[in-house]
Amino acid sequence: MSWKTVIVENADKVSLFLDSLVVTKNEIPRQFLISDLNCVIFQDYRSIVTTQILNKLAINSVMVIFCDVDLMPTSVLNPIDAHHLQFKIIKEQINWKIETKRELWAKIVKQKIESQLEILEENNKSAIKVEMLRGYIKEVQPGDVSNREGHAAKVYFNELFGNEFARSQDNIINAALNFGYTVIRSAFSRTIVSKGLHPSISLFHSNQYDAFALADDLMEPFRPVIDDFVYKNYQEWEYFGREQKQALVNLLNVQINFDGKDVFLTSAINRYVDNVINYMESGEMDYLVFPYLEHIQYYEL
Repeated sequence: MSWKTVIVENADKVSLFLDSLVVTKNEIPRQFLISDLNCVIFQDYRSIVTTQILNKLAINSVMVIFCDVDLMPTSVLNPIDAHHLQFKIIKEQINWKIETKRELWAKIVKQKIESQLEILEENNKSAIKVEMLRGYIKEVQPGDVSNREGHAAKVYFNELFGNEFARSQDNIINAALNFGYTVIRSAFSRTIVSKGLHPSISLFHSNQYDAFALADDLMEPFRPVIDDFVYKNYQEWEYFGREQKQALVNLLNVQINFDGKDVFLTSAINRYVDNVINYMESGEMDYLVFPYLEHIQYYEL
């Protein structure tokens, strides 16, 4: 199983040698076996990259993310032949039953709220607010027509970051949250395409300008991974800059509990998307397995 994330910055050249990614910096080459790579992130415009290595990474389904000067992910490299049954899978995706999508969205919302209360418990927050979230979970209906997700989010963020906090504010917390969510979204987008799905054919999000609406749907239970890290660290930050962004990118290397096992975040995303596809094809709830976020294991690059 590939697991390693490589962040490329200020490299003289990024190229291919045999079955390895070679990053040359200050005339010193470092090699990484492509079979070990899960993700390669290009963090600046200075690195010279050969088309040969990009092609090899795409063929081997390595996620490649390109960032702008502010380290904000701007694009993801996706192979044209992402899946050998892509046309068949997209046809089935278009015909997913409305009732099944509504049920799945309800399950996703419930699990998102469950993940949020796990983060509150992990950080010793109010037991009363945790019980409020449990109450919202019980009230979620197919399609979440009563917007329990929105009600839970307000309680959750106010408890985590304070009663004066709002997601619309321009501050260091929201800058970090937005950046971290973009990293997770990029990982989901790449995985969705690799499974043969079309990223804009969604379950719930339906903005006509959103090319990755399905990623926005499926990533919801994983967002609290970002929330937890930001909460644990933001008070030590004087500003939100390159160091903080690199730390958030590194969250692709955290381990979480998924289906009773500790796995890397990217591996959990891969298995989770597989489970969603199986559920949409069969309608069997047994296929749905979600992340367990009470004990997130952080690692340095």
